[in-house]
Amino acid sequence: MRIAIDARILVSNFRGGILVYTERLVEQLSCLDQKNQYQLLFCGLRLDPDTVKVRTGPNFKRYVLPLPDRQFRGHALLWTELALPAFFRAGRPDIYHLPARHELTSSTKVKKVITVHDLRTLHIQDGDPQDLKTLQRSCHRADHVITTSSFTRDDLVRAFGLPESKITVVPLGVDEEFHRLPDRAPVEALTRRLGIDRPYFLSLGLVPRKNIDGQLEAFASFRHRGEFTLVLAGHLGGAHVERYRQRIVELGLEQDVLLPGPVSLEDLVLLYNGAHAFLFPSLLEGFGIPVLEAMACGAPTITSNSSALPEVCGGAALLVDPRDAQQMCQAMTRLAEDADLCQELRAKGEQRAASFSWQRMARGVLKVYEGL
Repeated sequence: MRIAIDARILVSNFRGGILVYTERLVEQLSCLDQKNQYQLLFCGLRLDPDTVKVRTGPNFKRYVLPLPDRQFRGHALLWTELALPAFFRAGRPDIYHLPARHELTSSTKVKKVITVHDLRTLHIQDGDPQDLKTLQRSCHRADHVITTSSFTRDDLVRAFGLPESKITVVPLGVDEEFHRLPDRAPVEALTRRLGIDRPYFLSLGLVPRKNIDGQLEAFASFRHRGEFTLVLAGHLGGAHVERYRQRIVELGLEQDVLLPGPVSLEDLVLLYNGAHAFLFPSLLEGFGIPVLEAMACGAPTITSNSSALPEVCGGAALLVDPRDAQQMCQAMTRLAEDADLCQELRAKGEQRAASFSWQRMARGVLKVYEGL
């Protein structure tokens, strides 16, 4: 087979979960499958595809379709209805996979696969609404749809009227870098550098969907807060971050909350390893890679009892109603006072995280290709 994969997201400067998914899919297929031919599709007028840092084998070729990479009105239409059909005629792929975007071509020259990561706009308003009409049209155009969780599959069935037989759930994985470290010296060096001088609860992602307001409210009520620090890691841009800073002052948490900004992969591994617990009461996740990363590093985890998070955690975390700050506070108190519970969650979390891998994810996607 010839399989074309939309790889445009791999040139993005924002390393979010969907970029990681696409990158790991390409890399793992390269390791698993030397039989089929793969075509990685980019767009641009000056892009050198060899500069895109993703590991591939000899059965992978990169193609740049001659369309400006900057976004403008009508860009998506030119890509889906002009550039792609022209490539399909020249490159003759059997399958086209859209792993990271919403606009699927109407071309009938190939079998079409789309990965849907979540339908968050059905559930929350987070300032970045999805184009659900386009996504619904794309799902109906697709020959098969991949989701990363049963939660998102059920959303597609209920909201878009897709038959379950058209959807395959293929869970994500966790990078091997995330594991428990036997040497605590690098962890201690990092916490000293960041000015963390107490045990800490770690949270990741400074966007409204991650429920920062709820975390601050819960931490303000936490009776052990003078003994712990709340570390809120993530990008510091945007008006919502200034609102969080104001809320920290209003709640009198200036000495108890740290915003270190974005952290590197290496530092994130250290932060997970050093955390007393990981706090991830997100309002909506189509999967939730950070909970796997934290559990793989041995961090007891508190997360939401909604969306895809319970199925990902599989009983290896404390679940709370993300809209109930009191429940969150009670869970933090339990982990502050119960060392045996912390140890139990560390063991369960490591075992649970070990059951997910990017190789297993790629095998699941390859099975979908073969089924078409």
